[in-house]
Formats: sequence, structure tokens, C-alpha cells
Amino acid sequence: MSSTTAPEVEPIRVLSSEERLAAAQKIIKRNAYISAGVGAVPVMPPLVDLAAIGGVQVLMIKQLSDLYGVKFKDNVARNLVSALVGTLSSRVLAAGVVGSMFKVLPGFGAVVGGLLAFPAISGAVTYALGKVFVKHFEEGGTLLDLNVEKMREFFASQYQLGRKVVAEPAPAAA
Repeated sequence: MSSTTAPEVEPIRVLSSEERLAAAQKIIKRNAYISAGVGAVPVMPPLVDLAAIGGVQVLMIKQLSDLYGVKFKDNVARNLVSALVGTLSSRVLAAGVVGSMFKVLPGFGAVVGGLLAFPAISGAVTYALGKVFVKHFEEGGTLLDLNVEKMREFFASQYQLGRKVVAEPAPAAA
């Protein structure tokens, strides 16, 4: 009879608070740049880009949930994204929809919608969403107890910061 030994398993390394926040920031920035990139695609049909960006945002929340050990539910995440985005001013929301629609116009319309307005808005919204979820998860929250109304001002401030972040060139390994 031969004895077999079980393969050695590396213990799970617990991240420090600083490491976790740094990892969260990388997730947020990467997804904000992806959202801005999706918003810049000039050939995507109107409003399809909004759905694609929503998918990126939900994926980011999944990644952050995994990082924080928070149970993820796709439908809850989608509802929270809609609720948070809905807290933005009607001017910002209208600019996003108009930017999406402009992309179908040949020439100047594609440039305005696809390269100027819409990518900045979509990247900034994604950035702000990520920051809201990190703040909430850092405070011990879950997807089921996020209070959208309490996060409204924080979301708006992070949206403004996100506009500055996505205006910077994306790092090669973001």
C-alpha cells in the first residue's frame, strides 16, 4: 500500500486595510476607463452603449463584492446602479442619453457623442458607483442594506472627482 500525501495548500492571505483599498481603487479605475472606452465606440447603436456600460458597472460591483467578501446578487446590484444613477441631476442624465444618441449622426455627431461628452460621463458615473460601494463595504454594509438616499451626496461628489480621473490618460496596466 502506498501512502499519498495531499498537495500543500497555501493559506489564504488576508489583505490589510490599505491593500484592500488599493485593490479596490484599481478595480474602480480599470472599470471607469472601460466604461469610458465603451462610451467612445462610435459604431455602437444608441442606448446599446448604455446597456453595455451598465454591464461593466455590475461586473465592477461583483469584483468589489468578491474583494470584500460580500454576497453578490446580480438583480440587487442592477437595481442599486439604477437607483444611484437616478440621483444624478437631470442635466447629467440627459447629457448621457443625448451623447449616446449623437453617436449615430455621421461626422460631427459621432465625434461629439462618441469622443467628447459620453465617455466622460460614463467613466465618471462608473467611478462614483465604485467609490460608493467601497465606502459602504468598508463600513460593513452589504448589497441588501445600501441606503441610496444617504449616499446621494457622496455619489455626486465622487462623480465630480471621477470626471477628473477619467480625463487623465489611462495607465497601460490599469
